[in-house]
Amino acid sequence: MDGTICCGTSPAWLELFLSQSRADLEPNITPYPFDHPVDTRGLVCLHENDYLRLSKDLRVLAAKASALDVGQLASSLYSGGRSGDLHGRLRNSIAMAMRCEDVNLTTNGWVANVGLIEAITQPDMPVYLDQRAHASLWDGARFSKGRAVMIRHNDPEFLERRIQRCGPGVVCIDAWYSVEGTVSDIPAYVEVCERRDCLLVVDEAHSFGMTGTDAGGLAVAQGVAERVPFRTGSFSKAIGGHGGFVAGSAAAMWHLRHFGRPMIFSSAVLPCDVAAHLEALHIAQQEPELAANALGMAASFRQALESRGIKHSGSQCQIVSISLPKPRLASVAYARLRDLGVLASVFVPPGVSVGTSALRFTFHAAMDVTSVERAAYAVEQALGDLLPHRLAV
Repeated sequence: MDGTICCGTSPAWLELFLSQSRADLEPNITPYPFDHPVDTRGLVCLHENDYLRLSKDLRVLAAKASALDVGQLASSLYSGGRSGDLHGRLRNSIAMAMRCEDVNLTTNGWVANVGLIEAITQPDMPVYLDQRAHASLWDGARFSKGRAVMIRHNDPEFLERRIQRCGPGVVCIDAWYSVEGTVSDIPAYVEVCERRDCLLVVDEAHSFGMTGTDAGGLAVAQGVAERVPFRTGSFSKAIGGHGGFVAGSAAAMWHLRHFGRPMIFSSAVLPCDVAAHLEALHIAQQEPELAANALGMAASFRQALESRGIKHSGSQCQIVSISLPKPRLASVAYARLRDLGVLASVFVPPGVSVGTSALRFTFHAAMDVTSVERAAYAVEQALGDLLPHRLAV
């Protein structure tokens, strides 16, 4: 053998499809926007979702290590979740924080959203989705027997008009939107859904652990937790781990546990991860100053941008974005920022709508004022080089 690895013979149509898809995307992401340095010492890191910086917290790592020898590789339907075991303790802790009856754990947030919407949507039922809702919510509508209906971003009145025309269904919104950082008025959506016989699903992926009493999320903070039938979340944001969950009534969680196909046909969350999540949630609840600092630093960054005449996404949380007209510009701006010592995230289609792109900055508990000012200066320099008209004269 000459060392060549053979992957089999593919039909010509696949080869053409693969080459075309790469040709369409590659010119727009040069320099490659996800090529973050391995060694980030000395850099301002605003490219990660580890908002409370718990992924490397020694207390969390110790909790994870303590459960490494606990084996569990079956579906969550057949293993995990008893009140006394790790899975049951985590479910109970989340349920208490989110003011709900029960919680189902999933392997990631995508599975939580897709499995939930697929399991609860009736045939031909409208699934109303905020135009900026997470892709997993849209995927859930696609995989269900319902039909997706787009609604304007953060516009409950528009939603009500759509319901009047299309009928009752499932309404899907984010609490804190993952690219723009905009915040939902959940009570307004609750009122519309209760008035129009609709079922509300709120994705709390970016708000769980960051706001609300006991770090329970935005619905708790806005005082309507008991009136939201379903909330989903992710452990890969504030909690600093891997996995997701669905929160709701005991009856609904029983149904989801037995009829949610992505949950039934996926292995349960590993016990070592569950142990880490338990410890991380406990820290988030006992040390609210971590979230407060991340949110405060994001607010300072927004002010620093505004003082330089730079328009941002209208963020109200730890996520701040700057929209750019072309993916190529976002990629070049990313590279310029990296050269200036600041790491951001690049969003190009399909991560955002076709014809748009964005630089996203996510703020975390370890940020300080000096780093914020350094980041704002770098943005000013990068945009001044590429798009001087974006800056106020």
